[in-house]
Amino acid sequence: MSTGVPNINPGSSSSNAGGKPPSQLKGHAKWVKGVANETIGNLTSSPSWQASGAADKAEGIGMMRAAKERVDTYKQQNEYPRRGSGTLKAEGQTEGILGRTLGCGGMEERGTEKVTLAERKRSGDLGKPDDRRGSSGSTGL
Repeated sequence: MSTGVPNINPGSSSSNAGGKPPSQLKGHAKWVKGVANETIGNLTSSPSWQASGAADKAEGIGMMRAAKERVDTYKQQNEYPRRGSGTLKAEGQTEGILGRTLGCGGMEERGTEKVTLAERKRSGDLGKPDDRRGSSGSTGL
């Protein structure tokens, strides 16, 4: 089923595995895995663990950038993702909690914005002239 969102990274299997759009959450998970592997490599002086960790971190950053670009493009076109408000709210709450836990301000901000958009979508408040305001005064995700 097509979501109407362009595939920004058609050649990359990591950020578009199985035809699914890139994900900030999966990108963060991949980056955290890379940090852990690289740390193990540093502690054990293992070049293979260090290289594996560095590769996972780079892949995670690529996934996060692709997801951000996708969301920014999509948001400009539609003002909110084409998902149900319940799904959007659950995603936002999860990202917010993980962002606070991991100390990632961008993830926390995106989570808050998703929750706000879900609430506005549910209340029918989207599409009004003031819907371009960010919930936290921020201009980006």
